Amino acid sequence: MPDELVLDASVAAKIFFTEDGSEAARALAISGQRFCAPEFIALEIASIGAKYARKGEIDVDHGRLAIQSLSELIDHFEPVLNLSERALILAAKHGFSVYDASYLALAEARESKVVTADRKLHLRAQDAGLGALTQLL
Repeated sequence: MPDELVLDASVAAKIFFTEDGSEAARALAISGQRFCAPEFIALEIASIGAKYARKGEIDVDHGRLAIQSLSELIDHFEPVLNLSERALILAAKHGFSVYDASYLALAEARESKVVTADRKLHLRAQDAGLGALTQLL
């Protein structure tokens, strides 16, 4: 495993909210692995928390705690401006969302891998010749 992994929101959500795969995500979180992520991961976790709160599955305080806990989980938050140009190129060339492409751009820049629970992202990365940048949870 690389010295550091790029943690995407699909895995972070499994750490903070109970979903399929939460046990594996939580085991990874306490493994001693170092994590980095684009700064916008906080907004993605807020969005996921809001979705669960609207459905009545959590209260807003649970979502707030998840956002606050990101700083304990993630060792380095990368400013999105540093990722934007490469994310644009990857998204335009390979059809990724700019958000997914940002995770890949960060993995490239830090010579790491994106750990993801998003099978579509992983498969699209493989199809694009970028499979070495992703690792399924």
